[in-house]
Amino acid sequence: MTSISCDTTFNPSQGWLGRAIALSQNGWHEAAIACLDQANSNDPDTLHYRGYILGKLKRYEAAITNYETALQLNPADPKVWYNCGRALAKLKHYDRAIAYYDRAIELDPTHLKSWYQKGKALAYLGRYAEALRSLEKTVNLQPDYYKAWGYQAQILGKLGNYEDAINRVDQAIKFEPNDVQLWNFRAYGLWKLDLYPQALTSINTAIALTPDRFQPWCMRGMILGSMGEFKQARSSFDAALQIQPGEMSALFNQAIVLRKLGQLTTALSFIEQALSIDPQNFKLWVLRALIFWELKQPEEAIQSLDHALMLHLNHPKVWQYRGTILDSIHRHDEAIGSYIRALMIEPYDSQGWISLGSALQSAGRYEEAIASYDKALGIEPDDAEAFYHEACCYAMQNNSEWALEHLRRAIALAPGYREIAANDRVFARLQKDLRFQALLQSRSTTSVMTGSC
Repeated sequence: MTSISCDTTFNPSQGWLGRAIALSQNGWHEAAIACLDQANSNDPDTLHYRGYILGKLKRYEAAITNYETALQLNPADPKVWYNCGRALAKLKHYDRAIAYYDRAIELDPTHLKSWYQKGKALAYLGRYAEALRSLEKTVNLQPDYYKAWGYQAQILGKLGNYEDAINRVDQAIKFEPNDVQLWNFRAYGLWKLDLYPQALTSINTAIALTPDRFQPWCMRGMILGSMGEFKQARSSFDAALQIQPGEMSALFNQAIVLRKLGQLTTALSFIEQALSIDPQNFKLWVLRALIFWELKQPEEAIQSLDHALMLHLNHPKVWQYRGTILDSIHRHDEAIGSYIRALMIEPYDSQGWISLGSALQSAGRYEEAIASYDKALGIEPDDAEAFYHEACCYAMQNNSEWALEHLRRAIALAPGYREIAANDRVFARLQKDLRFQALLQSRSTTSVMTGSC
């Protein structure tokens, strides 16, 4: 490699600044800095360019010092205000960066990059409405500025407005049809709108442009998975992992697809690989638990859920899963504790109250179970499952009147419970009751009780 230094024998008319520019344009930034060190330290242009090169070297604090000195000497140059803002943004000082962009815009209202970078900084601060206005100004000044269209799309996506996001992406693609990230985001937006065939077309375009990038392959797998095309989804995740073997999203989603295909042991191997990379990943531990449960290894499943709860203690769904697994292995008291914990976090979950009622019912605590089912019905008054389970509890208490009435209501809401009740041993004592026989045979759901409740 050719060595370049700041030899003082070069033509003085060229100037230190000119030599530094030439060196920097060839990628020799350190040599350019050495040249600028010899230049006039009170020249704002020299200080500006020195800050620019320091930014290229990611020495942002030093760059900011040079920019601010340049601005003391010449505060009327919008480019210096802009570049100082960029250095501040690199250090995530977004509020200060915005102030510098605003000053650049005051000096030059058509300074395109200041409008664009201001929009990005506002978005980083979560000030999305202001960010969109700044980016809108950018494309008003230059309609073919595709990056501004694309960044608008990202913000709208974060806000859940995927239809408008796709419209912005389409504008960006019109000016830059070979940008893979635009096609990838377009596919993502369409996927979020459940427009899977259109999403697949977009992601296939992204892959055709750059088949060696893992993100489009991973997105393709997610789309195909949503379409129920699990074998094709698996192939897409395989392609993503060949490109980037430790990519967490691909490992996680591959495990999900393999679980859907019933290949539980292989799915578990992907989970273990992912956990070796990120052992604090909450979702991985939950998925691991579900797979172990399906492999009929409940103890391993419970251990995984306990690990997940160490990472996210107040997650009601995990407590719900824990209760379900404990109930399935007849550890009813522990299951009841887990369900109660879930309901303390999310008390308006009707299914949670039904699950608690089921565990109480299994433990023979029928009055408490009925109270739990009543809680569920207070949230979802037409829940046939709650009515059916209450009928079972009343039957176990030999309260035939209430058992028949709740069974009637369950069948009225879900006729399938007629056949379930006919084969349920809970109702053995009611088999000879003419009202029970009529209820199972009749399509009518008129009350079988002599009174009303």
